[in-house]
Amino acid sequence: MSTILLTWNPDKSPWDTYADDTEQSKRKPVASSHSVARSGGIVPGDRAFLLRQGRERGIVASGRIASEIYPEKHWDGSGKITNYCDVEFETILTPDERLPIEVLQQALPRVHWQPQQSGTEVHPPADGQLERLWREHLKQTGRGPSARPVESTRRERTSRAASRGATDGPLGVGYRPAAENVASRARDPWTVDPDVVDRGLRGHRATQNAAAQHLRDLGIEPRSPRSDEPAFDLAWVSRATVFVAEVKSLTARNEEQQLRLGLGQALRYRQLLRNANRQVEAYLIVEREPADLSWASLCDALGVVLTWPSLFAKTHWRREPRRKSEGSDETVRPPPP
Repeated sequence: MSTILLTWNPDKSPWDTYADDTEQSKRKPVASSHSVARSGGIVPGDRAFLLRQGRERGIVASGRIASEIYPEKHWDGSGKITNYCDVEFETILTPDERLPIEVLQQALPRVHWQPQQSGTEVHPPADGQLERLWREHLKQTGRGPSARPVESTRRERTSRAASRGATDGPLGVGYRPAAENVASRARDPWTVDPDVVDRGLRGHRATQNAAAQHLRDLGIEPRSPRSDEPAFDLAWVSRATVFVAEVKSLTARNEEQQLRLGLGQALRYRQLLRNANRQVEAYLIVEREPADLSWASLCDALGVVLTWPSLFAKTHWRREPRRKSEGSDETVRPPPP
């Protein structure tokens, strides 16, 4: 997970409920949305700090990114389209309580504290240093996070997840439906994270939501990842077995690349979520049947269930997937009723 620096200038963008939200953050997190000058590279669970610009500069809030990036009309009323992300602020300070810009510049001189755009990333090791500086400042002001404690930095979480599987506690959180009315512009898939680009496509989100609804129809509760878990698309638990899924949209042009990416991600999520007390099965859910049927046999050989919406009714969702019969080119099927 990344550490994202959001910016806010009260002289340009009034926050009408700022005083009320500051008080609310003492009791519970405050849900908000914030414009960002980027189209990818921010995902739910990323750490967020809000830098107040203009007068009384400094950090005045912290929390977690609560959505992917999505387009909406610009907040200035011009009718232009800009990008936003949802944020859950766990701490909001008054201007007098802020962590002053002078302290930030002295303690973290390599961080660019004059950003012209909102949504820049604070890279390691500065992200961890900023986290510690913020914690100390909150202690001095007598404030703390409203609901959940500040978590460790991205490097620490990644190391911990790789060593023990990121599976302490219940799996994930309640499923967050993906917004299906968002589409991204075509671009070189290697200039940004391919998964971030893919998540912006309508086919991906519609397929993900369809899979979640199918699970609910079966009486299974779909889950989304916690902030300290790998960024899987969908997961569920049945009979003490964890099932984790990566979802991919497919076009004739990108099918091979998407299936390669998706299979690798599904295998990685399975590895990270496993521990001594938990069996994990991996699923690759795609928008439609692949044109190259050899992908079914490859996934089966690696113990990954490959499925798509028209095959949902025949897919095994509850127990350990049954190996397909010798010579069959079909994906995993459920046992007879």
